[in-house]
Amino acid sequence: MGNKSTVASTSSVDTIPEEVNVDSSVSWEYQNEGEWVLYDKRTIRLIEGMCSKGLPFTTLNFGEWAKSKGGYLVDFTKMTSTQKETGKCTAIRRQPPLKVRKSKVLEQLNTTSSSGFSDPGRSKLTIVSKLTQWKDITSSIEGNCTICMDTLSSAPIVQLSQCSDHYFHKNCIVHCYKNNFLICPNCGKTYGVRVGNQPKGTMNVTTLPPGSVPLSGYPNTVGTIQINYNFPNGKQGSGHPNPGESYEGTSRTCYLPDDEEGKEILRLLKIAWDRKLIFRIGTSVTTGKPNQVIWNGIHHKTSATGGFQAFGYPDDTYFERVKAELADLGVE
Repeated sequence: MGNKSTVASTSSVDTIPEEVNVDSSVSWEYQNEGEWVLYDKRTIRLIEGMCSKGLPFTTLNFGEWAKSKGGYLVDFTKMTSTQKETGKCTAIRRQPPLKVRKSKVLEQLNTTSSSGFSDPGRSKLTIVSKLTQWKDITSSIEGNCTICMDTLSSAPIVQLSQCSDHYFHKNCIVHCYKNNFLICPNCGKTYGVRVGNQPKGTMNVTTLPPGSVPLSGYPNTVGTIQINYNFPNGKQGSGHPNPGESYEGTSRTCYLPDDEEGKEILRLLKIAWDRKLIFRIGTSVTTGKPNQVIWNGIHHKTSATGGFQAFGYPDDTYFERVKAELADLGVE
């Protein structure tokens, strides 16, 4: 018998980009030596999912194309992708082309321009300043504030401490602070403790002895950590996509090696669970049905074998990738 523990969740809609179903007329391409090259199908779905969230920047850490290159920063404003390891910048494009989009942040804040923001007050400015450790910029900066979409030619301008070259009007970024945390509108970096809206469910952890459920690529002397997530059907509350409507629950079984790395990932997943960040209510990529409990962007291994393509082992870079995804949510 294995050792078993249970973690319960009390109650999320988050903004982590996800893989989506894509109409056959939509494609994404990158430029290589003057020619446009089509991404593989899964990367197209991933990029389209990221773009549909309305963020001007995002990081592509998964998918065949990104995995083999070490990850990319995708800029939907400049339509470029930059290899994180080397800094090499490549033009990208969508077919059909993107329409000019209103700032997603302004949509979420229910206003059309920064002039619609109320005075945040000195107290809130102090709180956000301490939280983000922003740097006041006294000179004008080229480009636009991605919150109000106006130029960064006038002060006060700030740069967030943990984001590379992300500048905003001070009175714009302060309005992104809510529920004791702030998410950088450009890259999704979390400042503070980010809490999601995961519905009620359970996380059961069982330690299995070596050989019971062997993971491909690991010696027979290594046991397996089995995680069972279970969500019953329920009714959506405030913060979910459709408050008052029913949602359909789900069950997932996932695996980690019972070694130092696996135990570290389990520790981080328990933190993410407590913060309601692992699942959310949305539209299923597989079935296309709305109001489903779905993954929230933290990748899990749902198979003990089959490798990367089958969401199983072996996968040499899995731990590095999932740690990066958790870190983006402020779980470290």
